Amino acid sequence: MVSDNTPQHIRLIWYEIIYVSTHPSPSQVRGILASRGYWADASCPITGYCMFGPPTSTTYNELESLTHMLGFQYIPIGCCGIVVHPTWGRAAYPVSFLTLAPLEELQAAIREASAAAAERVPDVRVITEARELVDGDSCI
Repeated sequence: MVSDNTPQHIRLIWYEIIYVSTHPSPSQVRGILASRGYWADASCPITGYCMFGPPTSTTYNELESLTHMLGFQYIPIGCCGIVVHPTWGRAAYPVSFLTLAPLEELQAAIREASAAAAERVPDVRVITEARELVDGDSCI
């Protein structure tokens, strides 16, 4: 169990495990909706291109969307910015998910993907060992 005495890197790993086990990825939700005949895609917050379809000359500005439509704050960094989630601050990585599915179908797909994600909780030891292998790697 995580406590105030738990080293910071172990706490971060534990929080990653909790996140992975309770939050489905856009690809999981999209797969469920696609299997039911609904179109869905998500925006890549880094490139602005769609995550699943072929890239086009049009990009989606995630920062503008989150600040104008949802009222999120942001920290300007050069030509970009870091979104500040109202609850989780800079620890959140929001992604816009777009679909033509009715709201009830989307909610059902999220519940189904969440239940499936909860069954795949990673082993803390494996994640810790992997983290130690790449510790200090500037690409991670």
